[in-house]
Amino acid sequence: MTGPLTLVRALGLLAERPSLLALALVPALVALAGMVAAVWGVYTQIDLFVAGWAKPEGWLAGLWWLTWLLEHAARLLIVATVVPWVVMLLGVPLCEPLSMRVEQLLGGQPATPLGFVREVLNSLRVSAGLLAVNLVGTLTLLVLGFVPGVGVLAGLFGVLVWAPCLLALDLQDGALSRRGLGLRARLGVMAAHFPSTWALGLAALPLVSVPFLNLFGLPIAVVAGVLHVRGLEARGALAAADPSTSRP
Repeated sequence: MTGPLTLVRALGLLAERPSLLALALVPALVALAGMVAAVWGVYTQIDLFVAGWAKPEGWLAGLWWLTWLLEHAARLLIVATVVPWVVMLLGVPLCEPLSMRVEQLLGGQPATPLGFVREVLNSLRVSAGLLAVNLVGTLTLLVLGFVPGVGVLAGLFGVLVWAPCLLALDLQDGALSRRGLGLRARLGVMAAHFPSTWALGLAALPLVSVPFLNLFGLPIAVVAGVLHVRGLEARGALAAADPSTSRP
């Protein structure tokens, strides 16, 4: 229940502090613009099966309609796959002011803040990197899905493990970066506290995956990432991170 409870705490914090909602507005609007652009691109700029194929008469009309349905199903699949990551790529970096403000409200800035511009640029870099890793991993799992006996396991792994872990890493990145932890150290923290980190990612996945819901769900998920990191810090878990993997 760690993940859902953290999200409930994040929602409560946003509801109690109207000023935080204002910081969540800009990421939501930018993510909405990116989502609309992605959907527009998929439906107007990508030619699939029936482009240029005039609807025939007779029995070929049935084949045309079947192809038309397959084309729209393919477009929906592309949208469902791409849109959540477009929202994350644009929204997570712009949620850094929200993340930093939550840190201030809950007990001051960490000892090694990166500054606003560096925070946003660092978060954008990490989000882009995770997007690339996700695409490679998703394509690999998609190929494995055609292997008899492996397809179901690959699909379950992708939905229940792969996507939640990447999401949790992205949601916690800003808070961990402000504490001077490099990528290896962040991965080490995630591995050392895998159950709670995975639960956070799994619970937040619907909030960032469902179109339009993700516009409001993403700020909640980002705040939950900050709360999770602060919880680990309060238990002394971050002190065990290898200093050699931290930022200078």
